[in-house]
Amino acid sequence: MNKRRLLPPLALLTLALVLLLPPYVARAQAAGLSVEGKVVNGTADGDPVEGLTVVFHQESPTQHTHLEADADAAGHFRFDGIAFDAATSYGVSVDYKGTIYGMDLDLSGDSPGPIQVSIFEPLQDDSILEATGVSILFAQTDKASKTIWVLEIVQLRNSSDRAYVPGPQPMQLMRFGLPPGASDLEVDTSIRPADIFQVELGFALSASVPPGAHEVLYGYKFPYSDAAYLLEKNLPYGAGQLRVVAPEGVLDFTGGPLGSPQPTSIGGQSYQVLEVNHVPKGTRIALELTGLPQPSFGERVGRAIDSIRWELAAPVALGVLLTAVVGLVLLRARRSRAPGLPETEQVSVASEREAVLGMIAGLDREKEGGLVAEEDYRRRRGLLTKKLVEMRRQEQELSDEG
Repeated sequence: MNKRRLLPPLALLTLALVLLLPPYVARAQAAGLSVEGKVVNGTADGDPVEGLTVVFHQESPTQHTHLEADADAAGHFRFDGIAFDAATSYGVSVDYKGTIYGMDLDLSGDSPGPIQVSIFEPLQDDSILEATGVSILFAQTDKASKTIWVLEIVQLRNSSDRAYVPGPQPMQLMRFGLPPGASDLEVDTSIRPADIFQVELGFALSASVPPGAHEVLYGYKFPYSDAAYLLEKNLPYGAGQLRVVAPEGVLDFTGGPLGSPQPTSIGGQSYQVLEVNHVPKGTRIALELTGLPQPSFGERVGRAIDSIRWELAAPVALGVLLTAVVGLVLLRARRSRAPGLPETEQVSVASEREAVLGMIAGLDREKEGGLVAEEDYRRRRGLLTKKLVEMRRQEQELSDEG
């Protein structure tokens, strides 16, 4: 089973970061800023917090240092003599029963007011998790490679007063299904820290989920062969609202018993949108995708040539040699007709960017209409904006290569 580490940002306060860099426990100076606060166990009848180690982190491009203090019987802690540096990021964290709880701090003004770090008792039972929203966007299709690019957003909520902690077995991890042959998987999540595991039918997320709202965003591509494709998905956490979206002209779809999509304008662009409320946990849905574009004969030939591993086409036999020669001639002819970067790749990136821009516009409208909470709005917009920045960087790289 392949394991991919989801790298935290520089200011993220995780135990993994402490272990990766040689710790240097600094002594507090006599003068400077102060950080004080309280550790609170948010679980009813939870264990006492006295004696828990609170870590004050100072992260910069050149060093990693931290201070440590023990919480007293009431959970209070304090750090003094902090010298502010604009190039340094600050925060506090507590490791409680294997789960990291913490927050970033802004010390650019003065000493902050008293802060609170909430911890929770762990529970290995994912029944406390539910998906308040599941969004599936069929962003674009590529008829040359016969692939569909999809972006999914799962909004999870832990409404209990305990932190969900996955067990050691693969089936005890949070699992997200992918279609057969899916590739180019990219995952982002507001749950930190988190490990991503690729599994046979998708990917799994190993992370503790404290009470509150969280989000998992992932994109991928999957192949199709005919003009129609039946996409089956399992919703283990249900969906308070299931939303399936496709830009007009990309493909058509129906949800079977869930109903048919309705034409909707988002950010000035036409979309097909299917919305279903109150989908129970464990529901398996089937989306019938139709109108999938088919490549022409010339595009199929070009695609086959691109996939040839020329280093394996050694002339060990006359037939192999002739195949290689003919393939080389066709490849040169194709390049003479379309020099530089293939247009399909440029169109692919541009289409993905437009799709994400449409999602951002739709989210802004939901915010203006009071349909989304401020915290959820900022988190979702931040993830989409990050995706947009990555696309623009990729588009620039493709332009430079061309």
